[in-house]
Amino acid sequence: MHPRMIRIAMFLAAATLNYGDSFVYQSTRTLSMRIPYETPWRRHTKVPVARPGVHALSSLRVNQHLSGTVISLYEGTGHRKLFVDVGVTRTDVRGRHFPVFGMVRLQGPYQNKTYTYGQQVQDLYVRAVFPEPARLFLSLTPVYKRPVSDGTGEPLPVHRLQDLKVGMPLLNATVVSLTDNYCFLDAGVVRGQTEAEQAKMMHDGGKGGEKGTPRRRLRHPKPRPLMGRLYRGDLLEQYALTDKFRTATTKAVLTPGMSLPVYVKGVHLDSWQYSLTVDPEMTEEKAAALKEERKAQLKAQASKQPVDALLIGESRKGVITKILPGGVKVGIGVKITGFVPLDSVSEAYGEEIKDLSRVLVVGGRLQVEVDEVSDDGKRIDLRCLEIFPQVGSTKKTVGKAGKADQASGRRKESVGEGAKKGEQKRMSNPSYDDDDDDDDYGGDEDDYDRLGYDDEW
Repeated sequence: MHPRMIRIAMFLAAATLNYGDSFVYQSTRTLSMRIPYETPWRRHTKVPVARPGVHALSSLRVNQHLSGTVISLYEGTGHRKLFVDVGVTRTDVRGRHFPVFGMVRLQGPYQNKTYTYGQQVQDLYVRAVFPEPARLFLSLTPVYKRPVSDGTGEPLPVHRLQDLKVGMPLLNATVVSLTDNYCFLDAGVVRGQTEAEQAKMMHDGGKGGEKGTPRRRLRHPKPRPLMGRLYRGDLLEQYALTDKFRTATTKAVLTPGMSLPVYVKGVHLDSWQYSLTVDPEMTEEKAAALKEERKAQLKAQASKQPVDALLIGESRKGVITKILPGGVKVGIGVKITGFVPLDSVSEAYGEEIKDLSRVLVVGGRLQVEVDEVSDDGKRIDLRCLEIFPQVGSTKKTVGKAGKADQASGRRKESVGEGAKKGEQKRMSNPSYDDDDDDDDYGGDEDDYDRLGYDDEW
């Protein structure tokens, strides 16, 4: 026999014996079945046999609760991806059943979590189902989406990102996820083109590659939902009342799945993002002013002292940055603002105050004492010692206690050993003076990089 024929025979025999690991076999199997072979676990463990299907892929619904077994972990370029066997199958035209493994993107608090082969995952939720390419996307947390219709059965409007205008109302927005400082909502905004627009592009098409041709159409897929971002600072005045807003975060005020009316605050077409507000009177001029104010606050914040520089009982001169129903926010020269409750202001004023805006103004000065600093350094409670005359206000701003002090020609002094030490530290700090110029104070410290958003808003 010719040596070449012998080599061909040996190759065919080897391919037959090792068909399971052969290139032909790997190329003809579905993606969901090939995944276990493409991971480092391949060298250490056997590929699991998919358990009998308990769910048909076409019967799954968004947010449906599932449980499954980890079969693979893929280190992607953007995020780590976990593949789980949740007992879902698809049926081909011949009636044969094939397993469909779900994919979970490990993001946020789960991005560094360790998973092992064969580990049981009890809480999984359906995020998206694509029956035609047989793909299943899962989430480790419940999935919330905006309803497609209102209570009367009428469909809710869907808006394209490029059609949004500042101040435009977006009703029935649904809270999807929360962080300490941000809320992300499904407000019915999408990117891409509608079916009618795609059909028009196909009808008006020209040569290959030009606008309106099939090649062009591939760059404009079907509309994809976009989540809007709502900053915690826009919620405080409307939702956080006296007791709650001292520790207010979006998680303390809102819950996933709830609905609330919002308005467009800004649109960023280059990054496919948009920001929201609860202010119904938002305009482009007001949004631009808020943006410049925020930039100034961040700039001033960079040169401030850390929170751990404060001492309990320390007396400082502060500037009012925000007036709220339950008290005022006061900048005292550190990276976050402190809070003075209403009863403390009333005590310093000498009589009960029901409306702080009738007594105080933003930019006015107070003499305050550090009452408490939270363990995590994110909250500072202050006590009002004295109310200085409020610049730009025609109201009576110095109460009975303040008048008595002015008559005696002295300023109210803090009592206690801690206050004396704080006063000495304040006087020895060259970056915090006692003159009459306007020291620059900023707002809260915000984690802008969470969930991949930029610092523009």
